[in-house]
Amino acid sequence: MYKKTAKSQNKKINFKENEIKIDLPLREVSFPNRIIIKGKIIDENFKPIKKAYIKITDENFNPLNHTKTNCRGEFSLYVYKNEKLIVNAEHKGFYTFTSRVYLKDEKELQNLLIKLSRLSQIQNIIKGKYICCFKPVKETEVELQNTKDKNIKYITSTNDKGVFLFNNIPSGKYILSLISNDYCSKNIKICICLYKQFYNIGIINAKRKIKLGTINGVITDKSGNPIDNALVVLFDAKRNIPIYSTYTNERGVYLIGGILPGKYYIISQK
Repeated sequence: MYKKTAKSQNKKINFKENEIKIDLPLREVSFPNRIIIKGKIIDENFKPIKKAYIKITDENFNPLNHTKTNCRGEFSLYVYKNEKLIVNAEHKGFYTFTSRVYLKDEKELQNLLIKLSRLSQIQNIIKGKYICCFKPVKETEVELQNTKDKNIKYITSTNDKGVFLFNNIPSGKYILSLISNDYCSKNIKICICLYKQFYNIGIINAKRKIKLGTINGVITDKSGNPIDNALVVLFDAKRNIPIYSTYTNERGVYLIGGILPGKYYIISQK
């Protein structure tokens, strides 16, 4: 049964007319397509859970309505009739409850009993974000290594926004580091406690490693035959100074490694 509510027209009292009459007929407003869902949320010991969230969705989990339980674990909310409704319930420290309800028995919908199961353990969450020059470091491995036992390590990776997550890490002291041939960053010390659940590392600035290059080639005579034991001197083209020297092997091949980015030329002699 819905309560009847109405509003009258405005009437004015003044010095000439200080007596007025306001009549108001109440008409019943009905919502034939709306139903009420009531119930109670309890834990495994049948104790009521207060401030638990209850949310009604359709079969595709599109939200219809939600509310919270009172101090007695009770809830009540309206939804429009739908043949396939999903009831979802959650509370911190409990697994999420999801179940389908049917409209065949409206009495049952007004006496739902939902039991939530406690999580086996509180999982800790470690979150951070790696950036380089204000841009996210994408799809890069991140390692969390125990300081006492080097064999205890956990590895995850950043997403396309540079964000990484670890969860359910045992208590202890750890070193957080970035595993990459392209980036380097400072190692970060983290102490995981038994009773703390969330660890927000924040934004971590990484630096791009300077990639050293290599230069190789073959020294030949005018006929194209390789020359062995030929002197090869590498010059910095910008400063026009020699920076490295080596000799060719029996196939006339030389190889120089550890070269910084830049422009170079060689001079060879035999």
